[in-house]
Amino acid sequence: MFNPVAGLVISSALFGVAHLTHGTPFQALEIAFNAGLTMGIPYMITGRLWMSVGMHIGWDFTEESLLGVNTTHGFLLSTPDPTHSVLLTGGAYGPDGSLFAALVGALFVVGMLYSNKRGWFPFRGNP
Repeated sequence: MFNPVAGLVISSALFGVAHLTHGTPFQALEIAFNAGLTMGIPYMITGRLWMSVGMHIGWDFTEESLLGVNTTHGFLLSTPDPTHSVLLTGGAYGPDGSLFAALVGALFVVGMLYSNKRGWFPFRGNP
């Protein structure tokens, strides 16, 4: 229905909106950028949904089961510290709602686009 870039932007925005139930508008925007793009571009590059699904599972597993973000069942325990900036820590949402996560996501997006431009992946879409 749309060109690939519009589809990526729309699906990323919807991914952010889905996270509004447990985050601020800034964090939903950051999630739309960080997760929407970093999980949408691999699909566009490889043409396989499993890479994006695997990334999402790996991210959630690392954050919850290993780092203990927003849960008491993790290997470590991560709790928000109200004395630090929400923009830097992600606050009650967790580290994936922070500016640091957006920076890591931006670097990942640039790396994927660069890798695709160099021909390291079979190109399927038009990011």
